Amino acid sequence: MIINHYGITVDSEKPIVGVINNSAISQLISGELYETSEYSLIVGETYTQVVWSKQTKRCTLCSPCYPGQGDLDTPGDFLSYDLPPEAYEV
Repeated sequence: MIINHYGITVDSEKPIVGVINNSAISQLISGELYETSEYSLIVGETYTQVVWSKQTKRCTLCSPCYPGQGDLDTPGDFLSYDLPPEAYEV
């Protein structure tokens, strides 16, 4: 399925940036960019954006604050980059 999400064209079969609340993942430093061979992140005060990852999962689309990006906290139809399972160990 291809849709327009607040001005961004999104194809449900192509991975998009995933967004997750920082309380759901291990300790990260706000304002930092994390890059490993497994994933690439932008960490904000409240949310982290998974820009690239070897892991993906299907979720819903975010609010207008993150157009064209997936809400990793909510299952849905859109393929989004996700963190590896060990990152969720808080």
